[in-house]
Amino acid sequence: MEYLHYYFDESGNSGSRFLDYQQPTYIEGGWAVEKSNIKKISDLIIDIEKSYPFKIDELKGKKLAKHRPGQELILKMIHEIGQNGGAPILHICEKKYMVCGKIVESFFDPLYNPKISYEDQWNLEKRQEMAQFFYETELPLIDEFADAYRMKNPEAITVNAQKWVQYLSANSHKELSDLISHVIPYIKESLADEFSISAEPAYKGIDSLNIPVWFNIFQHVEQNTPSPCSIIHDKIDTFESAYLETFKLLKNASEGIIKFKDRMWVYPLRNIDSFVFEDSKESPRVRAADLIVGSAAFYIELILSEKKIPDLLHKIAFHTLGIFLMDLISHMHPHLGPPLNLGSIIGSSGWTGKLLENLRHSAKV
Repeated sequence: MEYLHYYFDESGNSGSRFLDYQQPTYIEGGWAVEKSNIKKISDLIIDIEKSYPFKIDELKGKKLAKHRPGQELILKMIHEIGQNGGAPILHICEKKYMVCGKIVESFFDPLYNPKISYEDQWNLEKRQEMAQFFYETELPLIDEFADAYRMKNPEAITVNAQKWVQYLSANSHKELSDLISHVIPYIKESLADEFSISAEPAYKGIDSLNIPVWFNIFQHVEQNTPSPCSIIHDKIDTFESAYLETFKLLKNASEGIIKFKDRMWVYPLRNIDSFVFEDSKESPRVRAADLIVGSAAFYIELILSEKKIPDLLHKIAFHTLGIFLMDLISHMHPHLGPPLNLGSIIGSSGWTGKLLENLRHSAKV
């Protein structure tokens, strides 16, 4: 395999607002392009953009996905880039589920909760089950935690923990209630350590939900790219420094492998040579990445609001989000071998199931 360039853009980045019900999904994605195909793909992107009948400063995926001429352009772009060696990549996260993961991380940290072992901390399957449990309570306590954490308010987070203890105790979850009660005396100390790091200019945003997503992306690219590669992201107003610091930490980490039931983390990053930002106005490949994430965001928005999905958007989704159906096909037909691993979904079981069910329908359109 040739040297690969991964071109990323994002949709649904609400900054420090963990829960934004106008943007419930955070998406990172775009295209993987081999070095020898860059000029050819860049030229065809520019040609397709010029063919668009309406004159605007920059083509944005989510806006284009809302009307038929825009959908036709996106579908043409996807077909042409795919035919010339580009592969779509997507990493999709449900913010509410991520907040529930943050609750687990905050209340069940062995550094500050004497009842939690380090073995428990590294049991990702158990922690995902706990996040799913908090998610399914559907309590306003989830929103209260998100607001308190965003405001970096230890007192409010302490009150939130106490409310969880009361709720769990009153609803036959005494073991979980007792575990949270043991962290309450240490919440201020725990958050003081965490917030002091995020106060440093270079680490601004390090405590956001975006960082664990990018940790996952760096690991995903590292482990699924057998040859050297680079990651190029659209320039963003916030978190550039935090993303870069996260990359540097993983790039310069001590050598090691942490194995879990169905995944592993490897250190340091060796296959990813660089991580840089480019202005989409100057990079046609980054603009094409926006078409991927923007159309995916609008498709998911229609699913969640239970609105009719246009036929062309079904086709776009099949050619992009359809990468998540590969695992299902491979499981049903193991003789085909393992699928290309082109993305990831982080979300509650019900939310993920709803997305996959709609994708199966899109495959039939």
